[in-house]
Amino acid sequence: MLLNTLFQEMHEIVEPGFIEEVSGGTLNGTEITDGLLVGAGLVLAIPLAMVVLSRVLPFSANRWANTVTAATMVIASVTTIGDPDDVLFAIAKITGLVAIVAIVWRMRRAR
Repeated sequence: MLLNTLFQEMHEIVEPGFIEEVSGGTLNGTEITDGLLVGAGLVLAIPLAMVVLSRVLPFSANRWANTVTAATMVIASVTTIGDPDDVLFAIAKITGLVAIVAIVWRMRRAR
């Protein structure tokens, strides 16, 4: 899911006018602010943190952390759709997130 997000951002860079728009201080008509950049950083940091947390959290906490994180990331994926290619990336991310939740809820406690 995280790689899909990163590839989506790389994909956006090659769109005509993207670099000029960002250089002008906007993104899809939204002013780029420090708060926006912090929010975008959190959207990337959360899945990165889950890589580590899924290995160190106790079994039950791991299940709930992955479920809550997946729900949060689904909302982030849906609310950031700006153009048609974003729909493709959102579908891929949401599919991955659903798979993560399915996997953690099918897991059995390690003995």
